[in-house]
Amino acid sequence: YDKAGRRFAAQADDSEKIPDMLETLGGSVSIRPGHVRIVRPISHGVETLGAILLEVSLISVYQELLRQGLVVLGAAMAALYLAQRLLSRLSAPILQPIGGLTRLMDKVAETSDFGLRAESCDVEELAHLADGFNGMLEQINERDEKLAAHRQHLEDEVSARTAEYLEARD
Repeated sequence: YDKAGRRFAAQADDSEKIPDMLETLGGSVSIRPGHVRIVRPISHGVETLGAILLEVSLISVYQELLRQGLVVLGAAMAALYLAQRLLSRLSAPILQPIGGLTRLMDKVAETSDFGLRAESCDVEELAHLADGFNGMLEQINERDEKLAAHRQHLEDEVSARTAEYLEARD
């Protein structure tokens, strides 16, 4: 018996059936779902005196594997929950300005109103992106104003020359 009072070793009595694997008194290993059996012959010189049968139950191993698996599963679920909570807190300051910039882009594309401007934010890279977008809109707006002024100048010049031509023709 071991220190906990459990049977550690036993000697079979004569009424107990001898396992088939001991009949040859050769060495063997048998692994089953619930236990492991190891048979080793006992020899003295060339004479085989008997065999030792060691049979070990695997139930406690399975119970420990189950317990550890549940601990790992619980830890993984807790880690996923914490990661989701952190991600939702960290993503809002980044995703909201990007969403606003995307909506502004769609509105500018839809209305061709280049006077609209993106709002700046606390995230340096996103503020730089908004400033760059606003600069681009400013340049497009200035270009459109110059083109409109040039077009008006050309229309005035065409009107003046048409008037001169008509006057010269009459």
